Amino acid sequence: MAGGVETTFVVSPPRPEGAVKSWRRMIKAVDPGQKGAFALDGKFLEPGIAYAVSTGAVVVTVDEYPEHRQVVMARVGVAGLETEKEWALKAPLGKRVTDFIGRRLPARAAAHIAVRMDAVPNGFAGWCALCRNEVAARAGRLIAVDGYERKRPAHLVGACLPPPPPPEVIAPNRRAEPCLLCGMWVYAGDGVARLLTSPEVVTGARYRAAHTACPPDGTPGPANREAGWCGLCQQPVPAGAGYWDIDEREVRHRPGRCPAPEPEQVWWARRPKGEPWLRAGEVRRVQVDLRPARFGRAVPDNDPVPATVAGFRVLSPTYIELVARVLECSEDGRRQWARVRAATGAEAVELLAAEGAREAEAEPAGSLLRGSFSAEVLGGVKPWLAEITGRDPEFGWERAFQTAHVDYTNSNRKGTRGAVYHWSLKPNRVYESEYPLSRTRSVREYLMVDADGDLRTISTEEVIAWLNSGPTWPAH
Repeated sequence: MAGGVETTFVVSPPRPEGAVKSWRRMIKAVDPGQKGAFALDGKFLEPGIAYAVSTGAVVVTVDEYPEHRQVVMARVGVAGLETEKEWALKAPLGKRVTDFIGRRLPARAAAHIAVRMDAVPNGFAGWCALCRNEVAARAGRLIAVDGYERKRPAHLVGACLPPPPPPEVIAPNRRAEPCLLCGMWVYAGDGVARLLTSPEVVTGARYRAAHTACPPDGTPGPANREAGWCGLCQQPVPAGAGYWDIDEREVRHRPGRCPAPEPEQVWWARRPKGEPWLRAGEVRRVQVDLRPARFGRAVPDNDPVPATVAGFRVLSPTYIELVARVLECSEDGRRQWARVRAATGAEAVELLAAEGAREAEAEPAGSLLRGSFSAEVLGGVKPWLAEITGRDPEFGWERAFQTAHVDYTNSNRKGTRGAVYHWSLKPNRVYESEYPLSRTRSVREYLMVDADGDLRTISTEEVIAWLNSGPTWPAH
């Protein structure tokens, strides 16, 4: 009995000698809409293999020879297969034979079963899913394993061998990590993987990478791809000349190669957005951010700036301005960082004199007349206007965006073309504006109102002069 159905153990007829092709099938139904062997529906039986087949089931065997086909229709009886009809055909299986088989199928033929009694052999060589030793092709079986959609090869029952010991060394190493022997960095494929005495506690890894021959000048981490400043000595490290410390997440010189400390105090300044690029050797007014390093910052923290340096000015509690000489520059995409030192009196005198002249000219307007500024929307690009109220370490300026009065008299329905934005500008203020010239071009400029209430464009240097002078005006 199998699944509540009475069965008989039968051996599928083996392929006879001289046959070119053979197949056996337990028939469940005959499809009148198909022709020849395609009309026979059922389960194929492998020649010479034992099956538990439902008693009374019909089994058709076909053996093709060079000159004819031998077709046998047999029924599963209590003692095994019993032949009911034989045909010797010169042509492929025809409708006469399939109709004959269909008329003699039992009423419950669709419920008949055929269960293979021995395991399905593995068609290809592989590794045993149970003992991890090699299994030759067709020398084992296929078994279901959790986590795999297809069955995996395994030895026959009782034929498994003790699991092989893991190899001491695997070449090459697949992972890049510090060397097991010397602690220096090993790139993937440049060394070997060595077996550990016990798995690592955190990762459970059983192997660690190691050099085939440990180098005398290795580094504890991978080479730095970009230039930066050493986290130990805070000196510049060219790209590829140091390494990246994975634990501290910073660039460092090779072990023992940090240069002597700087003879004078240095700071790291970031080029504000919109200002010219910094160049090594030039004297510039720079801004130093004293806030602790944040995610994405490429330089170490800055030390406090003494008030005695040239051009010292407090922009905010953590944002200091000074006149400095640029020592080194480093670009990080659109951002630029510079290592600077305070300029000497001789170096800063020319720049400070020019700034003093501009600040002397930045006098408040005697009139309190307001000015007006207008710009039109083009191609969906809207203009904007903002009052500049100070300096910002991230964006260059602190801005207070102004609300506009919009005139839609000549605009389209969506307001993406023809709408005109109007602003009223106060005297003794500096403004920044941006407005479109076309769909793809825009203009950004600085504006202020003169004594007659007229609008004029000013430079970045004039904006800075007005910001520096404005707090000293009583009426500002």
